[in-house]
This record gives sequence, structure tokens and C-alpha cells, in this order.
Amino acid sequence: MDEILASSFKTIFDQVDYDAIKRDVDEIGFDRFVEECARLSGVTGAAAGLGGALTMVVGVPASIINNIAQQFRITLAAIYGRGGALDKPSFDEFMRIVGASLGIPVGMKMGNAILISIANSMLARLGASSVGVMIPLIGAVIGGGLSYHYIKSIGTCLKTLDMGCEGAPLAKAA
Repeated sequence: MDEILASSFKTIFDQVDYDAIKRDVDEIGFDRFVEECARLSGVTGAAAGLGGALTMVVGVPASIINNIAQQFRITLAAIYGRGGALDKPSFDEFMRIVGASLGIPVGMKMGNAILISIANSMLARLGASSVGVMIPLIGAVIGGGLSYHYIKSIGTCLKTLDMGCEGAPLAKAA
């Protein structure tokens, strides 16, 4: 699963609309942007556990992919909000920051082994909710809550992470 996820990173990264992220960060600020992304993750996490084992089969993989997409969105928002790239960074630069936000030391060379290490870390954090979502209704609360808090914790980490970006700390919307 981790190799499939690692190979999906580039596809997810390519599909993220960086211009829309920049516009949203300018309009609502980084903190509210993270809150919106966390809510989106919470909704898919809740949907995965709503019907227990029946919805888990399809819901958990969809929830994991959505969590990764939201994590990528807030990482790009942090890069932009901290005075980083006006243009979307390269995939390697971006994945170095994703790795750092998960506590994974990433050197200058981005290889498949590092992508798999990042995928393993994400699955370990996100996989904790998959056991709880087997219980109908209660699983929705567990899946939604864990997905929401996962994105919020990444957002908190990104606010203080040294990304090598010039500029001030993340700006708040007026």
C-alpha cells in the first residue's frame, strides 16, 4: 500500500490548484485555510466510518487520499504564506517540506525510498482511525475526529517549520 501511495504523491501534487490556494490564503489567511482543509478531511473520515465495515472498504482509502490532498494543500499554503514561491515549487522541493513536517529528515536527493518512508509515516498516522471506523456511527465520530486533528496538527507544525522560505511568519487575514 505504501508504494502505491508513494507513487500517487506526484499525481496528487500535480492536481492541486496552487493559484486557488494562493487566492484563498490571501483572502482568509493560513489559519482559516487550515481549518477548512481539516473540516474537509473530517467529513471524509466520518463518511468512512458511518456504516461501519460496509463503508470502510471504500471510505478508508478515499479518506486517506483526501487527507493527503488536504495535507498537500496546506503545505503549499504554508510555502506561499511564508513568503515562499509565487510559482508552485518543484515536486522534490515540496516533498522535502512534507517529509520535514512529518519529522522525516530528507536530504537533497529525493528518491523512491524517501517517498515510501513519507507514505509509511502518513499511513501510520492515518491508519489509527481505520480500526475505529468499523463500528457504525461511532466510527464516523472516530474517523472524522482523527482526520480533522491530523490536518490541524500538520498545519500547526507547518507554522513553525523552517522551510528555507524567506519572509515573515504566516500572515493572518485582516
